Amino acid sequence: MTTRMKAVGVAQAPVVRPRPYHVVFSIDEACELLGLRKLDQVDDGETSDEELEGYVAAVWSVFSTLCKEHGVSLVEVDALTRILKPEVSWVDVCSHLRVTIHGVGLFQFDRLRDLIVSFDGKYLPKRAAVDHLHWMKDWPRVYEGSTTQSMMSKALRGR
Repeated sequence: MTTRMKAVGVAQAPVVRPRPYHVVFSIDEACELLGLRKLDQVDDGETSDEELEGYVAAVWSVFSTLCKEHGVSLVEVDALTRILKPEVSWVDVCSHLRVTIHGVGLFQFDRLRDLIVSFDGKYLPKRAAVDHLHWMKDWPRVYEGSTTQSMMSKALRGR
């Protein structure tokens, strides 16, 4: 990531220190999780600051929408970083993710506990939730007949 990209939209938010219960996500991690282009793929050297700021805002908008559907809230650290924390608990987040996974239909976890212990029986709820967050990108397809890319297009037009 270039210095220019780091400077985009640097209206400094108050410093928020993550707790062990929280998860820190960068804009590029959010893009990767959602199957969107990362910032360095968007910035071709001729991209204006306004376009980059719009892209960043759209990514966070889509990511926030999908997180809310899965019981996760976002706290802004700075323009390019968010802290993810469960609205209720990581077990609740796993429950929401399990519903999305069932909607995709590739496989099912019969019980919530099956999802939580799905990795050699050694998962803690937080780790299980974080490792299954990538299923969020399928939520629009399952419940809206849409995609994260079309959500992104709408978010970019809405700016």
